[in-house]
Amino acid sequence: MRLQREDFEILKVIGRGAFGEVAVVKLKNSEKVFAMKILHKWEMLKRAEVSNHGDIWPYRMAQQKHPPP
Repeated sequence: MRLQREDFEILKVIGRGAFGEVAVVKLKNSEKVFAMKILHKWEMLKRAEVSNHGDIWPYRMAQQKHPPP
């Protein structure tokens, strides 16, 4: 089952950036709380940053260790 944005309740926005925001969310029908990065795709495309930096994100994510030591 793939989760969608609609599966979460936004509790509080904790940060905003050029391409979106970060919110504290709760999974509906659960007490689990997460941080969700919500990207505004249209804003990203308007600024044409995706073509310049689009291939860096997967590389950086692959380098991360979850959970951190």
